[in-house]
Amino acid sequence: MQYEEVTYEGYGPGGVALMLECLTDNRHRTAGDVRATLSKGGGHLAAEGSVSWVFTKKGSISVKPGPSEDEVMEKALDAGAEDVLASGDDGFEIRTEPGALHNVAQALENSGIPLGEQRWTYVPSSTVKLDGDAARKMLKLMDSLEDSDDVQNIYANFEVDDALIQQLA
Repeated sequence: MQYEEVTYEGYGPGGVALMLECLTDNRHRTAGDVRATLSKGGGHLAAEGSVSWVFTKKGSISVKPGPSEDEVMEKALDAGAEDVLASGDDGFEIRTEPGALHNVAQALENSGIPLGEQRWTYVPSSTVKLDGDAARKMLKLMDSLEDSDDVQNIYANFEVDDALIQQLA
């Protein structure tokens, strides 16, 4: 059996842009499953290229808790990173150009920074703020898409207040 990587683009409730990376042995079955899940969740499958312009591919390196923000910032920028984002108690996220991911990670590791996951990701250039019913529908749709065996990663451009997430949980 041969598997194929496929990216599907769609829209969710509230005009949220979605990119789904799938790994499948049957592209047509997966497209049907994704289309059905999106439809049930108040969204729809979009034409190729209609959503990808909202996202930029970046390298992402998680830094385990421990080092200070100044230390991480200095070493990351010296290694060629573009940005350092604080992740609260979870440490930091370092963003790079996709081609620089491994070189930056290696330089950070050599400098003694404790690293976590390293991956390529898609970062939205703009976001849509959701509240109330639209947020509830979008979070339910995300859960449904994550339940699919073929869906590997979901990228979306929405924001929901932490207080509302706690309320909906």
